[in-house]
Amino acid sequence: MLEHGYQPPRIRNIVIGILTFTVLLALLCNLSSTMKQVGNIFLLIPSELGLIQRVKPDEIHIIDLQTPSPALLDITKPGRYEVFTDDYDLLMTNVLNGPAWLQVKSHTTGERVEVVSVERGARPYDTRLAAGRPIFVFEVAVPGSYEIAYYYRYAALTIVPDYTTGKEPVIVLAYIVQIAILLTLLWFVYSLRDRRKRAIAKNMEFAQLQRRAKEQAFWEGEIQSDKNETQNRQ
Repeated sequence: MLEHGYQPPRIRNIVIGILTFTVLLALLCNLSSTMKQVGNIFLLIPSELGLIQRVKPDEIHIIDLQTPSPALLDITKPGRYEVFTDDYDLLMTNVLNGPAWLQVKSHTTGERVEVVSVERGARPYDTRLAAGRPIFVFEVAVPGSYEIAYYYRYAALTIVPDYTTGKEPVIVLAYIVQIAILLTLLWFVYSLRDRRKRAIAKNMEFAQLQRRAKEQAFWEGEIQSDKNETQNRQ
């Protein structure tokens, strides 16, 4: 009996392993972004059907906290707005101190807008156009110019319209339906491949049986022929 000794891994296998590990590590380090990228793919069809509204690039406002405070923000339509960031210190400050460090007020009337702290994590339906997760929300009743006051920091805030609050049941249902359809299609493709493999295996088995039957018939004929020759000689 032959025993196979140790065989060192091939260069190709090592390279594939390194690439796989690198990709998995990158996905893990950018888990929030990856989750939003995947989640937003499933929002494409519902948005095309008019079930939900998605944030457009021209609706995004980015505030660099290194610029002098306050920043002027032109809001063209009323509604709720979310404030996103991916800065770790700001996320922790938000959890510990709340919205005290961020203030919003009308540039025309000086009326303050209530800023509410958000303590949830990133969700799949958060816009992929804003890095991180929302830390504040505020609602504007009258379009116009608004002052955003903050403290100096090496970070940035992204302000986007909030189109998801109140739409969560529709979004979850859309996710479930699309994932169910995708799994059904994958199962159908797998079933077709499995049936094809079984059919090929069955045909090969049938061909092998036919070949064995022919071989057996051939050798039985040879044996019978030898017997007949032996009897004739006797």
